[in-house]
Amino acid sequence: MSCLLYTNDNADLSAACNATYCWVTGDGAPGFVGGGDYHLQPTSPCVDGGDPASTLDHDIDGESRPQGGGPDIGADEVQ
Repeated sequence: MSCLLYTNDNADLSAACNATYCWVTGDGAPGFVGGGDYHLQPTSPCVDGGDPASTLDHDIDGESRPQGGGPDIGADEVQ
């Protein structure tokens, strides 16, 4: 599993993630599209950074994953 926890001001949940395949605020900006759109940009550092052992075959939009060399970190898979 991989997770993306960015600007979570209510609590530090980074300990709940496997640090190898997670992105947290301290890692820098994850490369969201912006303007309330939390899909990843193709240049996001989260692209292909997810757990290669993941068995999830679709992202939050129902699109197949992985699309590149590995699954992307977070709920969205960049097309």
